[in-house]
Amino acid sequence: MYDKNIQNMISMKKYIIIQVFVSCIFLYGCAVKSIYPFYEKEDIIFVDNLLGDWIINDSLICSINRFSCNNITNKKITDESSPSYLIALKEKNGIIKDLFNAHLFILNDEYYVDLQSIGNNSQYSTQICTHTLAKVKINVNSIQVCWYNNPWFELLINENRAIGLKYEKIDDESYILTSSTDELHQFVNKNGDDPKAFKANFEAFESDRQKDAFIMNLIRILPDDLLYKKLSDQN
Repeated sequence: MYDKNIQNMISMKKYIIIQVFVSCIFLYGCAVKSIYPFYEKEDIIFVDNLLGDWIINDSLICSINRFSCNNITNKKITDESSPSYLIALKEKNGIIKDLFNAHLFILNDEYYVDLQSIGNNSQYSTQICTHTLAKVKINVNSIQVCWYNNPWFELLINENRAIGLKYEKIDDESYILTSSTDELHQFVNKNGDDPKAFKANFEAFESDRQKDAFIMNLIRILPDDLLYKKLSDQN
């Protein structure tokens, strides 16, 4: 009975890790993609406090390091000259699930991050390296990442609030923006604080559409955590 309980606990932990990873991929996959960056070089900042290991839902590790082309094999990066981050999404055992290049920048005193998936085996590693956008709220030991997503963008189109923005519809649920970075800036300045941006706009009922659906919370792994020592041993 004891062995069976242990086996059930291990199976449940594996299930939780898979579910969290699927949730992360879902959020990234639902994000609005752009051919051009969402940032201008003069808006880019680098915050050292973001460096380190963070945990998502007590299951998945988000490891943030300073980006260098020397530590990746995928060479699809469109901008190597600006300071940026290398983000590794991995399991607690150190197995990397995906890699991202991230540029942090400021618009109207708000923090945003432009991400590109650069993992060699990534589901989203296509020949065209696209950009996604999220608003970030940075605290000492936590980060909140809020994704601008396809259901929200479709809502803007239906409400005639995406006029002047160039885009292509890839399939029934996905869009790719083809506007210039300057036009993207104007769009974010106008719509970045939309209260519906991160809600469940895809739901059928109004009450369900009020729920947060595209927000991810990261908690810093501190040196006194047992997981911190485990990760240090892996490195």
